[in-house]
Amino acid sequence: MSKKNVQQPNQKGEDFSLKKFSSSKSPLERVVAFFENSAWAIPLTLIISVVPLIVFMQIVKLSPEVSPHWTTDTNYDFFSYHKVIWLSVLTFIAIITLAFKSVAQYDQEKPLKVKEMSFVYYMGFAYIFFALLSTIYSPMRQVALWGFADRYEGFIVLTIYMFIFMMAYAFSDNEDALRFILMGLFISAPILTTLGLF
Repeated sequence: MSKKNVQQPNQKGEDFSLKKFSSSKSPLERVVAFFENSAWAIPLTLIISVVPLIVFMQIVKLSPEVSPHWTTDTNYDFFSYHKVIWLSVLTFIAIITLAFKSVAQYDQEKPLKVKEMSFVYYMGFAYIFFALLSTIYSPMRQVALWGFADRYEGFIVLTIYMFIFMMAYAFSDNEDALRFILMGLFISAPILTTLGLF
């Protein structure tokens, strides 16, 4: 009786360790699995790690709504214009990637694992809705839609921010994707810190 009680937990422990060992994947298999399940994380990683590093001058002709509140009718933008363009492009790619992946896995009867609809999503869409109302009824609609000089954070960009947030939240249980995103952040953060010192 006592002998069985001693051997039984050891046997379970051995089975568990063998199962865990047999389920381990090679680095190549993990890369393939990542691209199959978490390709959407690549654009988000680029948004976090590469977009903040973009610095390129763009001569912007200001609209009649903006120029009276600026020093001249032309703005020499170094930091915001091209960041917003790449932010929009990468967000669009992430959404399209998720859409195609969702359709492909739905056909295979393997739906994507996402967090269920919750208070967070409702608040996100409510934010977009009220931002849209604010844009529609704004006396300066062009500024409300596209943002001000050097701060292109109008309705379009605010909506992009919210979509990025909801995508990241929906798949926050995906450990491989989170690891990839954090890796990009840890690579770019020291570079941004160094540039900030100078």
